Amino acid sequence: MIKGAARKHEPEGPQIVAASFERARTSPDGLPISQRVLVMGDSDFISNGALLSYGNTALAERLFAWAMAPNPTLKVVHSPALDRELAWVPLLKFLVDYCFPFILPMALLGIAYSAHKRRMA
Repeated sequence: MIKGAARKHEPEGPQIVAASFERARTSPDGLPISQRVLVMGDSDFISNGALLSYGNTALAERLFAWAMAPNPTLKVVHSPALDRELAWVPLLKFLVDYCFPFILPMALLGIAYSAHKRRMA
């Protein structure tokens, strides 16, 4: 629950931002199983842009771990990304550092200027 000052159109007091439901039942094989559901107001906290902000990654991992807790066949394995470091080839580094920001715009301006001169002639 979130506590804070309410605006004119909001009710005062704590606000519910998530709800969880759990139901115990037996499988057709006679084994006890548990069903879990988590309802959140918004899923933007686990979108690509916001997952690494604040504690969203830890929250998402814990939510999924809670939802899958009774099922030992499903495991969430957090592995680091393999492409966190970039090995630059010298030619590629030159292109990215100099060609794209300086040489390419100058070449495009030169082409536009020559096309303009031809039209005016």
